[in-house]
Amino acid sequence: MFGFARRSSRSRTRARIHARVTPRAVGLLVLAVAALVTVVAYGRLSTARNYDPSWRWENPLPQGNQVNSMSFVTTDTGWAAGRSGVILKTTDGGNAWQFLDGGVYRDWSAISFASTSTGWVTGDRGTVKHTTDGGSTWTTQTVSTSATLRSVASLDALRAIVVGDASGGAATLRFTTNGGTTWSSGTTTVTASLYSAAFPSGTLAWAVGANGVVRGAESALKLVA
Repeated sequence: MFGFARRSSRSRTRARIHARVTPRAVGLLVLAVAALVTVVAYGRLSTARNYDPSWRWENPLPQGNQVNSMSFVTTDTGWAAGRSGVILKTTDGGNAWQFLDGGVYRDWSAISFASTSTGWVTGDRGTVKHTTDGGSTWTTQTVSTSATLRSVASLDALRAIVVGDASGGAATLRFTTNGGTTWSSGTTTVTASLYSAAFPSGTLAWAVGANGVVRGAESALKLVA
């Protein structure tokens, strides 16, 4: 398995995108109207700008790192996380990637940054790590679960939600309003695992999982589709 990425540098404003990436895609992130990034399995990061149909591979070395999630706060500054404790950072739009030390050897499922300094990464065994310096140092936060946390979504430096595998008859949902100093258990009508979350405003959160789509506030999610 090899870890690499591909991006586009042409500047077309109207084109159909044809991305030849294998194997299956596991994430998609739109940075802006003129930039699009996708994450695929086995560490392959692909980018295209201005809806350009041609893509260029990029190589976060050493190769062989499966990347599961990425988060960009500008078109240049972003992070990626994946298996075996891999956390990567770029400050030049993906031309070069720096390895960061998360402090534990975990399989990371998701990463989310609220700003260039503050972010979270989540993974197996209920692990949540938090940084306030762009990823240079990470601290462990307690969420009181051993379930795998599949997704994290941050609204700002204080508010974030995490969702994950079902535990005790319900999907895992945790939220914080103080930067992760404490995480509280949310309520949900969903009994199966949740895989991805979004937190677009202080009064609305979304998640998707095995049962479908759920929405609500960060403290309570219910099935809507």
